[in-house]
Amino acid sequence: MTGDARRDLVRLLQLLSRENRHLLDVRRRLFGPPPATITPAWLESIVSSPEGIDRLESFGAKFSRMQDTLVDKLLPTVVAAYRFTDALGSTYERIDARAREWGLQA
Repeated sequence: MTGDARRDLVRLLQLLSRENRHLLDVRRRLFGPPPATITPAWLESIVSSPEGIDRLESFGAKFSRMQDTLVDKLLPTVVAAYRFTDALGSTYERIDARAREWGLQA
């Protein structure tokens, strides 16, 4: 692994660490202390107030941001840094074949 690749990985892992802290914080504010059970009544109580809606939207946004960072940035960086291109190709092929088998892809 080159020095540039190592710096990129460190930077992305630091970013993911920050995103994780933010996600955990909003998760705590939305769900309360574990174990939280999500029920229709709980959801109704959340969406019945502007603050609850804000917390729900914030959780969705932070979750999506972290997922995008993992999939769009970290995964390609790890694949390139460790030259996993053959493994990645076969993984994509397996996922594609399974999606077609289940009728999820044309």
